[in-house]
Amino acid sequence: MIRWISHLDDLGMSDIVVDPKSYLSTVSTWFRTHRGIGPYYAYHPPCNFSRSDELAHIDEDEDFCLVGPGAKRGLEYVFPNIKFNEQLMEEYIISIKHNQMEFFDFKNKDLHYYTENLERGGRLTTFGVEITFCQFNCFLAIKDNDKAQTKRMLPLTFESFEKIADRLKYPSILSF
Repeated sequence: MIRWISHLDDLGMSDIVVDPKSYLSTVSTWFRTHRGIGPYYAYHPPCNFSRSDELAHIDEDEDFCLVGPGAKRGLEYVFPNIKFNEQLMEEYIISIKHNQMEFFDFKNKDLHYYTENLERGGRLTTFGVEITFCQFNCFLAIKDNDKAQTKRMLPLTFESFEKIADRLKYPSILSF
C-alpha cells in the first residue's frame, strides 16, 4: 500500500490534491485514470481529504459522486427496476441528497435532534448519501446472519470488547 501511494505521488498525486483549483471531481477523476483504481478508491480518499482544513477546496458535498460497489448494491436493492450505470447512479445519489428529507422520511419533529447532533446541520452530504447506501448494503449482508452480526458489534468499553473476543474464541462462554 505504501509503495502504491508513493508511486501515485511520483505521478503527481500531492500536486493535484493540494492545488486550490482542484475540486473533489478533479482529484477523483485523476485517481480514476490510473489502472486498478475503481470508483471506491477514486472517491472515498478525496472525500476524506475534505475533512482537512488545508484542503478546503475539496468538498464532499460537491454535486459529484463515484458510486462504489457497496453503494451500487444498496441502490439496486432500493430501486430494483432501474438499470444503473455510473452516470445514473451519480444522478440518483445527488438527487437523493437534494431531496433527503422526503426520501428518508425525516419528520419535522426530529429535525432539532439531527441539527444538534449531526454534522452539517443534520444534512447528509453527497458522500454521506453514498455511504448510507453502502452501509445499507452491509446491513443487508448481515441481517439474517447471527455470526456476521456478532463480528460487526461495536463494544462500548474495552472490557466489553475483551468479553466479545473471548466469546468468539470460546463459544462456551455465554455471559457478557
